[in-house]
Amino acid sequence: MNLGIGGLFVATILAIVVSAFMGAFATGAMTFGVREIRESLDMRRRRERFRASLIGEIDSGMENIGASYVDRIGSELVPTSVFTTETDDLGLLNEEEISCVTSYYASARNINSISKRISLNPEEAVSEIESDSFEDGCPPYAEELPLADAYYSECDIAIKRGEKAVSELRENKSKTGLRAYLNDVTNIFVPILSI
Repeated sequence: MNLGIGGLFVATILAIVVSAFMGAFATGAMTFGVREIRESLDMRRRRERFRASLIGEIDSGMENIGASYVDRIGSELVPTSVFTTETDDLGLLNEEEISCVTSYYASARNINSISKRISLNPEEAVSEIESDSFEDGCPPYAEELPLADAYYSECDIAIKRGEKAVSELRENKSKTGLRAYLNDVTNIFVPILSI
């Protein structure tokens, strides 16, 4: 088949144009893929930093709760700064983690509220009772009132919720590394390659 000079010229131009479009498409797809990988990795890093911060704060709070007694508490017993300052990052977690974390922090707020009330008015939590039989060597003792009972009850609930939250966060934190990275890359490139 003889195309002649004009036909050969058109075929060459057409091949150049098609090659340019294919190159531009491939470059665009690779740029998109690289950007998606970066965003995925950035989100993964933010998620892991947030999980680590929550684990640290919840562990610290449970340690404070376990070491406190109603007659020796302060107004901010359970730390909540990570949760309150990074609430926007809750969307990085899965639904189960969000549920566990928010349940724990609801108890933490209750404990801090009760703790503040007790520190301002200790007589609402503990009252001293004089022993009638001091001569038998029994010193006066303190009776805990309903506010103290509410405090201890909420502490028990917070510890259970905190343990569950930390367990859930640690379980999902361990799902990182090369396998998770390769899974992310596969999820990004399979749709691109199927076009």
